[in-house]
Amino acid sequence: MYHILAMLLIEIGRELKRLRVAAGLTQAQLAQLAGIARETVGRVENGACNDIGVKKLQALLELVGGELVARPASRTRRPDFIRRAVGTANISLRDRLYADELVQTLVTGNIPPGKEGHVQTALEDLSPENLAGLINQVRKLAGNPDRVDAAARRLRSKLGIDVS
Repeated sequence: MYHILAMLLIEIGRELKRLRVAAGLTQAQLAQLAGIARETVGRVENGACNDIGVKKLQALLELVGGELVARPASRTRRPDFIRRAVGTANISLRDRLYADELVQTLVTGNIPPGKEGHVQTALEDLSPENLAGLINQVRKLAGNPDRVDAAARRLRSKLGIDVS
């Protein structure tokens, strides 16, 4: 079985930034080489560009010496609390909540339009252990636990549930 999106966009973005900096390019220079807006490069690097196509992402990575690769999933995977939360939300709601949308919500505190019910369901229906695992997994992905904690406070205010 192949899992093409085993890495979340926030992880791919962080790697793109690392490779871009190592190549000595600014976001503007990379954007010009790729024929896209600088803002798009910034959003990809921050994991906030959920609508970028595979070809554009592959082109960006190749311009800085990286590549996008599909490989068999590891059989010894750690618990994926993000996918558990998304699965919980998608059981009872018609439209899908994607893992990258949930991660971005937990990093920024901003809920994508039309996804308020999904986020609320995902966070309320998790056991305390799974919610703690989700928050810890996102803290590691974001590389900035304080940013995730601040987002959790905003979500607590918006949704009326304890996310920390």
